[in-house]
Amino acid sequence: MAELSKEAEEALTRLQVQSQQLEAILVQKQTLLLQKSEVELALKEIEKESTKETYKLVGPVILKTPPAKLKEELNDLLEEINIKLKSLERTEKKLKESIENTRKKLQELLPQLKGG
Repeated sequence: MAELSKEAEEALTRLQVQSQQLEAILVQKQTLLLQKSEVELALKEIEKESTKETYKLVGPVILKTPPAKLKEELNDLLEEINIKLKSLERTEKKLKESIENTRKKLQELLPQLKGG
């Protein structure tokens, strides 16, 4: 097997690191999407019922909370999640572009591996 040039080795290492970073971002994004879904479901439940009593979990304690206050807290949390999601999506897009550029560079550096 032919030895890789130093530049090709660096590009390959960079590609591996970028792929791991992308995987971590996708896990974070999935977690945020799940949280968003849970918050939206909680908001629907509060709005659906003309609920007079609502409770929230704070650590190991369940506290009675006025529905309007809980709704406000959930809306704030939803806004925070959406901001984080947008940020992750921008990072994901940049990382995918960077991965594609690194792949192209590797293909240029390793034409002998293309043909076998």
